[in-house]
Amino acid sequence: MSDAEVTIREAAEKVREFCEERDWDAFHGPKDLAIGIVTEASELLDLFRFKSDEECRAILEDGTGSERVREELADVLYFVLRFGQMNGIDLSDALDEKLAKNGAKYPVDKSRGRNLKYDELRARIGFIRPLPSAIMDGGCRRGKAVKLDDLLYSIRYDDYDYAAGERYFTENPPSGFSCSAVSKGRLMGRNYDWAIGDKADFVIFVPVAPGRHASMGVSSSLIPSEVVDFGAESELYEYVPFMTMDGVNDAGLACCVNGITVSDRGKTESTNPGAERLSMAMVVRTVLDHASSVNEAVDILRARDVHSLPKGHMRGFEMHYMVADRNGSAVIEFVDGKICVTYGVRILSNFHMSGARNLADLDRHSHGIERYRILSKGYKDVGDRDGMLDLMRQAWYSKTYDRSTDPFWYSEYYNDYTAKGDGDFGLGDEPQDWMVERIEKVLSRFEGKDVVDMWHTGHCSVYDVEEKTLDLIPNETGRRHFFKLSDIPSMQEDRAAWARQWSRTGWSSP
Repeated sequence: MSDAEVTIREAAEKVREFCEERDWDAFHGPKDLAIGIVTEASELLDLFRFKSDEECRAILEDGTGSERVREELADVLYFVLRFGQMNGIDLSDALDEKLAKNGAKYPVDKSRGRNLKYDELRARIGFIRPLPSAIMDGGCRRGKAVKLDDLLYSIRYDDYDYAAGERYFTENPPSGFSCSAVSKGRLMGRNYDWAIGDKADFVIFVPVAPGRHASMGVSSSLIPSEVVDFGAESELYEYVPFMTMDGVNDAGLACCVNGITVSDRGKTESTNPGAERLSMAMVVRTVLDHASSVNEAVDILRARDVHSLPKGHMRGFEMHYMVADRNGSAVIEFVDGKICVTYGVRILSNFHMSGARNLADLDRHSHGIERYRILSKGYKDVGDRDGMLDLMRQAWYSKTYDRSTDPFWYSEYYNDYTAKGDGDFGLGDEPQDWMVERIEKVLSRFEGKDVVDMWHTGHCSVYDVEEKTLDLIPNETGRRHFFKLSDIPSMQEDRAAWARQWSRTGWSSP
């Protein structure tokens, strides 16, 4: 079959079947596969070594020569696919993320026709550093990002383009993530769990405008931190407001998004045909901008045509949402093309709440059972913001990779790491030998690595819907930051903060 007919996942599955039929898993550790990639790439290079451009073209035009090139390329691809498959790396996501990084390093207007490395390009040509507030294509107006902590920045947005966001996330949906959320009284706590790597988190401030609430929240996992630190422009800034994962607005409404495994319930293609389309990735931003209460949030989403993500890290990945105000909370989900609202839900992880009255109602694809139980057990002890933070710490996601976690979080491993045939890990199941073996491989892979290199809690947030405040701990560091919605920075404050940041780097401020 041709490239146009086979996906990367399908090609990787062929490689997996080929290797498992021969029982080669034991010989395919990360080092062995990396050696294979380099060795086969060297054999490809050897076909062209010491050849002129004309001689290289002749090889490709010759039947025998081109066949040898095809074989060596196939060998390289085999090891690349195998490396990704054995180590839980989504190659499509990895390529998208790398292209985004390189796009910031090599702006089209400065790198077109030049083969300079990015640091040499910067030194020779220079990057024009924009003013602290900038009008971007599509009407996006923002301040400059100011660094608060490792991988954490604050930024103000005065305007942004919903139509541009809808187009972008329809074509470039975010990868899968887990997350936990708890609502109690005036407080909403949540953990955003993902393999954030070097991606930046933004505490995003949005001032009030006609038809729009003021809000603050956390936008995550879209722009590499080196792009932000370098001060380079990136079109991805245009979409940062729509990657808001949790927040609170000036009406005292909080909202957050969690990943959810859809299993046999199917993907959500449309909830209200003919209405204005709304990607699931943009629901939190829409709610914070336009809703004043839980009921208004529900009404707004009923009036939109909400649609799912065309791809994701997990094959059955979608999103569901917790909304909370001073009167209570609800979970919003989408099942069979319909919006489903479950009121009074206080704890949310990564399985459907609609139609579930107890854990026995959940299907065999349930994900986040152990975190749900931990949060349920400690719920009664939450009395203030400190107590909510303490509770959320108990469910920080890096515990997934800790062998000493008791009970072990088996339900986190139902997905790509353990999928084999029709095997799934369900409630009350005893893990089979093949599952234990694969979990052991995952645990071994993360030994000795920093927490940001594995799935972990990228940020832990606690919102007070009455005081409109945010307590935030980034990347399981224990370092706590505090923000008030009433402290939304002005553009003048953005400019001063940006000038201070640049003065620390040795550059002159704008």
